[in-house]
Amino acid sequence: MLTYPKKVEIHKFEKEGKTFLLDVRRSISMEIEAIWDDILDVMDGIDGRPSQAILDQLSGKYPEDLLIEAMEQLEQDKLLMSEDNLPAPGAIKIPDEPKLPINVMDFNVSHDCTMWCKYCYGGGGTYSGPKQLMSQEVARKAVDFFVAHSGKHKECEIIFFGGEPLMNMPVIRDVVGYSRKQFAEQGKKIRFGMTTNVTLLSKEIIAFLNRNKIRVTVSLDGDKETHDRMRVFRDGRGTYDSILPKIKAFIGSRKGRVPVRATITHHNLEEVDLARHFFEVGFDNVIMSPVAALPSEEYALTDEDIEVLKGKYTDLAHYFLEMIRGKDKRSIMTFTSLLPKIYRRTGRVYGCGGGRNYMMVDPIGDLYVCHRCGGMDKLKLGDIYTGIDPERQRRILQNHVDLREDCATCWARYLCGGGCIANNVVYYDTLSKSDQRACDLYRHQIELTMWLYSEVYEKEKAFIERVCKRDEKPYMREPEEEEQKIEIKENDE
Repeated sequence: MLTYPKKVEIHKFEKEGKTFLLDVRRSISMEIEAIWDDILDVMDGIDGRPSQAILDQLSGKYPEDLLIEAMEQLEQDKLLMSEDNLPAPGAIKIPDEPKLPINVMDFNVSHDCTMWCKYCYGGGGTYSGPKQLMSQEVARKAVDFFVAHSGKHKECEIIFFGGEPLMNMPVIRDVVGYSRKQFAEQGKKIRFGMTTNVTLLSKEIIAFLNRNKIRVTVSLDGDKETHDRMRVFRDGRGTYDSILPKIKAFIGSRKGRVPVRATITHHNLEEVDLARHFFEVGFDNVIMSPVAALPSEEYALTDEDIEVLKGKYTDLAHYFLEMIRGKDKRSIMTFTSLLPKIYRRTGRVYGCGGGRNYMMVDPIGDLYVCHRCGGMDKLKLGDIYTGIDPERQRRILQNHVDLREDCATCWARYLCGGGCIANNVVYYDTLSKSDQRACDLYRHQIELTMWLYSEVYEKEKAFIERVCKRDEKPYMREPEEEEQKIEIKENDE
């Protein structure tokens, strides 16, 4: 037993009647017993001979041999160490001219939209610029750029985005065919994804999406009242009644294997009710993301909303736990996005791959960190004609959690990676300052996911195998090979 043990960086918390510990640097989480909890508490602020101090202070509560055994186990698990062996932050070296291979690109094929969502970060789909569609010439040049910059990646992905991407079906069709040929010539595979509001979905488009195995995420905010409050046509009419038949037809064509994405605002905080509605519609995977909005917007989340949402997240965790125990294979991404990280003990220093292995190309060929960044000069990387500006990419790489003042001491930094830099630019006009309310909510989400993991790890092996061990994300499953009969009630919109 060490005479002068020191704690590694630890986050200790209680959740749902249990006490948990996170080894911050190794991303190892565990449920702990009371004796460990007490030992770690006593170690805070002790000078002199810590081991003896622990024995002195806790001997009235625990037998000495049990205390020694617990301390030795903490040492064995590398939670207590000698000061010389405490892990130090890794050296961060960013090359002068980063040359990072890309394996995912968003093609913003349409800077226009059929809807006018009140919270749209893309300004109605135009990203504060003119309405425009990507031409075939630009799209093919973007494919060529992608192939040339894909490095050793053997599998890559193009995600069609907008605005509303289905407004530019001719270019989408051409990109699918052209990119398959170009990537195949280099011995690589290319797959496709899309996010759509489905207003333009038709039998022919569904057949095309299914035939080409394009992974599609549908945007929907809840039931009719909830959805139509924020997601409207340009004349102000609600869109729910128009899109619901098309959504159901598409879900039916894929036997339910379609994810939905909802935006959580001041007006729709009831997450369990939202999840139930989405499952009733027929979706198999629910993604619910807090709105990114300035506090002045009437739909923005308030400080009070964040506290309410914490309770709603807790309710959602219990709801999902009952689904798992009932062998329900449908998914809630609030937790399934984090569970693999906890299982694999993932440590990350960036919030996403944006600006590194992932970027967006807009309709005129300019390159940005991600799909949210159109028109943001701070997050522009270059263009498909002259390439990536190394100095701009370096600024993205320097936004590392260990180099950021508001992240460097946060216990969640290696599970979070620093959050969304696009939001940081919107809120604070800088890459490196995060919205602390969003951080607070995400930390609660992480703790809940650790609790959920502790509840299912031993008893629900099939769930762990399906969600945590597979390489691809749960919502990226292939649709059926065979063509499905598709029925849509046509609308005027």
